[in-house]
Amino acid sequence: MHILFRALSVLILLSGINFSQTNGFKLAGRWPDGPSSAVAIDGNYAYINNGSALEIVDISNAASFKSAGRLDLADIIHSISASGAYAYVSGANGFYVIDVTDKTFPRMAAAVSIPYTASMIVKDNFVYAACPDPGFLIIDVSNPSQPKIAASIFKDYLATGVFVADSLAYVCCMDSGLYVVNVKNKTAPSILGHYNFDQKYRPKNVYVKDSIAYVTSAENKSSYTISGRFHAINIKNPSNIFEESGISLTGDWHATGEKIAVNGNYAYVTSLTDVGNYVTIADVSNPCSVKEVLKKNVENAFDLAIKDKRLFVTADYKGLLSFDLTNPESLLEDGSFRTAGLTGTVVRKGDYLYVAKNPDGIRVLDISKPSNPSEVSSYEGPLHYEGCNTLFVKDTILFAGIWGTDFGFSVFSLANMPSLKKIIALQPDNVAKIEVAGNYAYTAGVSEFLIYDVTDPYHPKKIFSYSTDPVRNLDLAVNGSTLYLLEKLNRLKIFDVSNPAGAALISEIPVANALNISLDGGYLYVNINYDGTKIFDVSDPKNPKEIGKIAEPDAYKIIARDGYLYAVFAAKGLKVFNVKNPATPYLVRSDETVKNSSDMFVDKDYIIISGNPEGLSIFTNDITTSVGAAGSRIKDFALLQNYPNPFNPATMISYSIPRQSFVNLKVFDMLGREVASLVSKEQSEGEYKVQFNASNLPSGMYIYTIQAGEFRAFKKLMLVK
Repeated sequence: MHILFRALSVLILLSGINFSQTNGFKLAGRWPDGPSSAVAIDGNYAYINNGSALEIVDISNAASFKSAGRLDLADIIHSISASGAYAYVSGANGFYVIDVTDKTFPRMAAAVSIPYTASMIVKDNFVYAACPDPGFLIIDVSNPSQPKIAASIFKDYLATGVFVADSLAYVCCMDSGLYVVNVKNKTAPSILGHYNFDQKYRPKNVYVKDSIAYVTSAENKSSYTISGRFHAINIKNPSNIFEESGISLTGDWHATGEKIAVNGNYAYVTSLTDVGNYVTIADVSNPCSVKEVLKKNVENAFDLAIKDKRLFVTADYKGLLSFDLTNPESLLEDGSFRTAGLTGTVVRKGDYLYVAKNPDGIRVLDISKPSNPSEVSSYEGPLHYEGCNTLFVKDTILFAGIWGTDFGFSVFSLANMPSLKKIIALQPDNVAKIEVAGNYAYTAGVSEFLIYDVTDPYHPKKIFSYSTDPVRNLDLAVNGSTLYLLEKLNRLKIFDVSNPAGAALISEIPVANALNISLDGGYLYVNINYDGTKIFDVSDPKNPKEIGKIAEPDAYKIIARDGYLYAVFAAKGLKVFNVKNPATPYLVRSDETVKNSSDMFVDKDYIIISGNPEGLSIFTNDITTSVGAAGSRIKDFALLQNYPNPFNPATMISYSIPRQSFVNLKVFDMLGREVASLVSKEQSEGEYKVQFNASNLPSGMYIYTIQAGEFRAFKKLMLVK
């Protein structure tokens, strides 16, 4: 009884704390533009995702599609449906109802926590959604500001496709087949029929016309050999469902069937193959004998919709494409609305950001008002297929590592900003990294390390080459007369570049599975996949010594700057470590709002996160002023996530206090029993770290709490023995 009382007391205490599980950074602005993969048509408007933004495109004039309005949702968008005054959007983090009464100013009507839907359709006041995790959902949107789930079935069936006609819903579940569901009673849907494709195929999406359900699928195989198929399924009698006919979507390659739209006697189907994405046109005038009419390679085609005699297809960085269906047996492109590619590497100079958008070149953003970044210039290459691995700005010159149709070490003039003018392209190689120091540019190509004299940047001169063929170079960093070159096969080479024309290899460091490197002062930081970041003292480049390690694996990229290491992760967001004493690094800040990211840029003003489908996020970099840098004051109370976590048997807990306070820091088990009192004393302003040793405790989840004056916070930690 006593234990129960204490457990309840702790839970009551924790429930009253309004405290984020991360002490994040202040978002200064976002640029959401990116790949497009979802479309819905309503009236003269197409609703698509432009990266993380809902973009409303006026499609009334095929010769000139125009944006009517947009709303940044800061989320990865999976599916869209629209009807009348509202658009419905499913993202990775929630379900959004958007008021689009004023197309020029769409506004959020509601945002609720519903797992992402692969497909959805709106009819009357209900949204019917196929969700891989919770299954088939019926969402009541009669009150748009308060959507609620009316019913759900097929949990864990991997529901991916849905179509509604009259009072019947047709639901594709990849793990079990096609279902016919009576949805007349929205709160109690009932299954009328089921077809399992003889367990040979996994259905993806469905479109119903008359008494035929047209279904796309992938062959149910565990091996890589996958055959996509388009099925015509007779559903006239839900208790006796059978396949009339079908066609392969595969040809001579592996494929999966994806989205479907039907217009008259023709069905239009997208498929993903290992040689490109295709739109297949099938004659369905006789469902007993479906025939392929045309298979057209439409690069990156995914979602599609039909209005009148036009087919609309989303195509990644190409955005929204329109095809004239006057002749239904051909696909003639007659319009487009371009979005952008995946945001890659970023570099800043003054009020401008230079952003790699793969595979469509470089975009220049004006961030003089970071809350509203605006694109002012771009470079897309001669065939509009240019990617970029690396960027470096020096004075009025932008150096870029371009890949695509006009690839290599490229030089752009910034003399007439915002205009971006390409001067020259050299080194026909896929350049992974460029750094410029003094009058020299150092480039890490796929199979060569080159040095250029760029005293005259309009006419660079190659003065040194070092072949690493067939080993690929991944990264490089320069510090004074020393250069560090990271190769893919477990080696980091150190060169003396005091005479760039005669650069000489002076030592090597064995580093298995390294991804990238960063320099700060006399220390080299090496990001090791699955193993964290190793720290080397390179004050004597001929004798590098490993002196520390950050045991936080799976970082995509690291940047060391002014005694802090910034690391971005796909699943864990952004983490910042204090490495002023490299032998004992510790976590000082984390922000989990930027998951799914693979790249970043850091300077004294901003942390810019990129490399994800959500576009680009600009955060204010206050790390040196908020964690007790010399001459500055700590602004806020903060309790940080313990590090490492999970741990065995010891971990470090860090916290900061902006003014003198009496601090209590305690650890409880999940029954509310106190297992450790780590701090119980008056402390002055500062940042602190304390070790928690759990040698005498069993494995499991624990909670640590802090109280400093009126500030209270808690976090969970995991002991694994």
